[in-house]
Amino acid sequence: MYSFIYILRYNANLDDPYPRSPDKKRFITEGNITAQQCRSWFANRRQRLKHVKRNLSKSSRIHRSLQAR
Repeated sequence: MYSFIYILRYNANLDDPYPRSPDKKRFITEGNITAQQCRSWFANRRQRLKHVKRNLSKSSRIHRSLQAR
């Protein structure tokens, strides 16, 4: 359940994907999780986004090179 709350916060703040201390405390309390679980969740989400962006960039370069032929 806590994942849904995190996803909403994360998606609303893509330009700043690092939650502030008060936000972390709220997530920990509301989600009934540990601080380490909270840190890990956000670190994993940032890493996944990084891979998605990289793959999208690679795909668009391939698409453009195919169109140029």
